Amino acid sequence: MFNFLNISIFLGAQTIFKLGIIIFIVDIWEELAEARKELKLADHMVYVTYKLLNDRKIMLSVARHINSALNNTIFAFLKNELRFKRIYHLPENEHLRLKYFLRDYSEQFALNFEGEEMIIKLDNLRSMKSGGYNIQEGSVIHIVNGCLRVETLSVNMIKKYLSNARELINNIEKLVRTDYGTYAYKS
Repeated sequence: MFNFLNISIFLGAQTIFKLGIIIFIVDIWEELAEARKELKLADHMVYVTYKLLNDRKIMLSVARHINSALNNTIFAFLKNELRFKRIYHLPENEHLRLKYFLRDYSEQFALNFEGEEMIIKLDNLRSMKSGGYNIQEGSVIHIVNGCLRVETLSVNMIKKYLSNARELINNIEKLVRTDYGTYAYKS
């Protein structure tokens, strides 16, 4: 049987520690790459697919992709903070991670009220199930969930959210890249 104890005896503790760091770094960069992929998909849906189909329901999917990109980025950032022992606990729940990030790091990334509102609104849209009502009114879509909470989306709002999310992801990526120095690579 091949287990961790056999590996640690064979390689030694110092090598295992270095392998653990490298695996942790790769995991953080995979999260950031996934966030980039989600953001690229959302961008394509807004600027290409929406123009071709002109269907307002695409905005819901774009909002979910932007939210996924932000969640992956914030998770990677908090993993990075955990790695450098700047925090001691990483919440498992996505909603709690977002709240923690907004509470402790919004000033560091110069998130104004608008940026915080964007993250909260996208998280609320994620939590709304597809069973709610979608009311289309011109270029605006209103989403109503079972508790009669209403969220409003428009194409211009989504484009602004996309731009803000791209800026936040770039800032977090720069910070992670400077933390790791020579280990940093661009995906």
